[in-house]
Amino acid sequence: MESKKKKTNKVKLLVSFKSKEEISGENIRLVDILDLKDPIMGSLGSWKIKSIKEIIRVFGKKKKISATLGDIKKTKDVLKKLEKFDQLNLDYIKFGLFSETQNQIEDLMNRISERKIKTKLVPVIFADFNYTKKWIFNNLEKIRPLGFKYIILDTYSKHSGNLIELCSMNFLEKFVNKSSRFKINVGLAGKLKANHIPKLLSISPNILGFRSAACKSHDRNSSISNSKIKELHSFLSS
Repeated sequence: MESKKKKTNKVKLLVSFKSKEEISGENIRLVDILDLKDPIMGSLGSWKIKSIKEIIRVFGKKKKISATLGDIKKTKDVLKKLEKFDQLNLDYIKFGLFSETQNQIEDLMNRISERKIKTKLVPVIFADFNYTKKWIFNNLEKIRPLGFKYIILDTYSKHSGNLIELCSMNFLEKFVNKSSRFKINVGLAGKLKANHIPKLLSISPNILGFRSAACKSHDRNSSISNSKIKELHSFLSS
C-alpha cells in the first residue's frame, strides 16, 4: 500500500556566488539563501572577511546569507576561523567534514559544539567521502543534540559525478527522512542541474543548492547568469 504524500514546506533555493561583483538586487531577488563561496579556492572556498562584511551590510536585512569556511582540515584551524566568522552576523556558516575516521569526526563535532557558536552551523558531508557519508547517516541521532540543525550533502571533487550519480535516490530519500525524524534540515547540492529538481522535490529536502547550474555554460568558474537563476526558481515554484 502506498503511503499518503506528506505535506511539505517550500524548498529553499540556495545559490553560491563567487564574488561581490556577481551579486545584485536583480539576481538575488529569487534566491532564498545567498551563499558566499569561491569555487576557485576549493570545494568550500572562502571569501575574504572584508568582502563578507560588505555583502552583509548591503543585503543582510533582505536575504539569509551563508558563507563557507574554506577547505580547512585541521580541527584547531576550523575552530579558529569559526570564531571569526561567528562575529560577522551571518545566518549560516558551512564547514566541511574532511575527516574519514570516526574519532576525528566525533572530536571535531564535539569541540565545535563546546564553543557555543551563535550562528547556525551547517556541516557539509561530501558524497564522494563514503566513510563520512555512511557514518553520518548511521549516527544522525548524535548530531542534533550537539546543536546542529542543518546538514548539506554535497560533492567534493567537481570532476566526479553529481550528487545523484554518487548517491542513489533511495539513499537520498532515506537520508532526508531519517534526518527529519531527528529534526535536522537537509540541503542537497553537488553539480545539480535544473532538470534534477522535480526528482529531488519528490523526497522533500529543505534546501537545494546550486553553483554550476546558475552559471553561464554550466561552468562553476564562470559568471552567474540571471536567466539560469530564473530557470531554477521556476522549477522550484512549479
